[in-house]
Amino acid sequence: MANVIKIKNRTDGSEPAATALASGELGIKQVAASAAGASGAAASGKIYYGEDVDGNGTTVARAFGIGVKSGAGDTQMGVPIGGNLEIAAGSGISTTGSVSGDVTTVTIAATGGSSSGDIEGVTAGTGLSGGGTSGTVTLNVEDTQTINTLNSSGFTLDSSGDITLDAAGKDISFTDGSGTAEFKFNLEAAPELDVDGAFTIDCSSTMDIELGGDFTIKGNHQTLFDDGTNGTIVEIDPANSHFRIHDDAQTGNYFDIAVEANGATTISTVDTDAEAAHLTFDLDGDMIVDADNSDIIFKDGGDTRYTFNLDSTPSLVVSSNFSLDGSGAVEITSGSSADLTFDSANDIVLDAATGVFKFYDAEDTDDSFKITVAGGTGATTLETVSASADGTLTLKADGDVSVLSKTSTSILSTTDGVLDSSMQFIYVVTAGMSKVGTSSHERHLSFNTTSGNSTNSNGDLFNHYHLMPFAAKLVSIRGSFSASVAGSTSTFFRLRKAADNATSLTETYRWTNITGGGPSAPDAMTLEGVGGAGNSMEFLDGVRGAAQIDTGSAGVQTYSAGDKIFGGFSVPSSVGTDIRGCFTFVFVCTDGYPS
Repeated sequence: MANVIKIKNRTDGSEPAATALASGELGIKQVAASAAGASGAAASGKIYYGEDVDGNGTTVARAFGIGVKSGAGDTQMGVPIGGNLEIAAGSGISTTGSVSGDVTTVTIAATGGSSSGDIEGVTAGTGLSGGGTSGTVTLNVEDTQTINTLNSSGFTLDSSGDITLDAAGKDISFTDGSGTAEFKFNLEAAPELDVDGAFTIDCSSTMDIELGGDFTIKGNHQTLFDDGTNGTIVEIDPANSHFRIHDDAQTGNYFDIAVEANGATTISTVDTDAEAAHLTFDLDGDMIVDADNSDIIFKDGGDTRYTFNLDSTPSLVVSSNFSLDGSGAVEITSGSSADLTFDSANDIVLDAATGVFKFYDAEDTDDSFKITVAGGTGATTLETVSASADGTLTLKADGDVSVLSKTSTSILSTTDGVLDSSMQFIYVVTAGMSKVGTSSHERHLSFNTTSGNSTNSNGDLFNHYHLMPFAAKLVSIRGSFSASVAGSTSTFFRLRKAADNATSLTETYRWTNITGGGPSAPDAMTLEGVGGAGNSMEFLDGVRGAAQIDTGSAGVQTYSAGDKIFGGFSVPSSVGTDIRGCFTFVFVCTDGYPS
């Protein structure tokens, strides 16, 4: 078909309708839309043509011009004609596009990066002065300036080196915008950090404060340390002059140090629901308590119990009963030349669970004086203990020695002057002997006379017996002679006894002056160096254990009341003749004097 071009002019500034132009028609817009009161501002002279896009006889008005796109997107801006001019973003460059009426705008901007180029000028912005378009330029901050961020965004100073804030006016302040909470760093010769409002240091890890001098916290309010879970654990209260540490599990329980007038200080603990707030000092060294006023006082619930007076003559004053209770050995030691004095206004009581009290000389534990008190009865024994059996006990008084019973009488006699039937005592009996060695006969040990009767010629004379008035132990027989009785192994000594209500004698103890060394060995007395003229020797020890015991046993001999004792001693005439001897028998009463 023939091409027909029809040209229509629009003078009202409006756009043609979509089907206003037939296929192949052209329209020319001669007046800008703004001239007709339209909102856009499209230029006049714009050309339109009709196009049957779908081939169905329906045309669409198309504007003739150049289409512009920003980047590689599908959005077409401007007037599309089937071909576009695309402005693409390169490295460090971004593009954005917009359409307003017939006007298409494409903005090209740099996005940073490593690209280099020249700065042709520096312009001073708000709060700044200076700048320039050539050479080295300087920007100066005016006197009072504020850096603001918009839309509640943050402000970050990020430096790969130091960040230095230098204020010639001495103060660097940080506020929250309203001025109600403020940090002010005062940078004078003695710098300060002033905080207006509550101040919290929140640290998720270790925080170290390293000081080259003192660390001072000033204020008349509490300084609190909170563990973040249980509340305040440590508090420092300058107004009330105390320091307090709370139990993290139960903060009502605490340890407190309070200082009052004149520096008087109280260290206390509080347990809100019990009395278990114990205070323990566990030191890896000495513990020294130094009181300038001399006294160290221990109290129980406010009541004074002990007072240590630490003047030049220290003393311990106890306000009530005092017990020294040790689970192990307790030793009280005075100086090398100092006395140890126990001074009591009343009794001094020594209480031993075993009832045994020992006294030593210079820690000589092998030799001691021992007092034993029996529980239940109070029966008491005084004795000496010595390694060499030489622990002599001496009672030495600068006056009388009185031994009283529970009835204030002597243990040896009643108020009537007779022996007490319940008391033990010692009594001594002497005996004599003559013509020892004469005719080698056994001589009587006479308790009543000193005649030299012999058992061979005179028999066992009843008047030479010793009658036991009460039960007793014979603990010693000491004898001495006018001449030596040593030298013969046939010498013997013996004791015989007749029971109460009887007269016949039975041998109970006998030793012979012979040793186990054989025929050529010396006799026992010669071996032991006893039996010489005037020498005192013991007859109950079997010549110090050297003689042969033929009957009974050496040592203590026991007798009952009514027993009769008869003794004899035989020395051969080869040793000597007409020798005289004296004897002392020592008895200890065992059952008291018979009533």
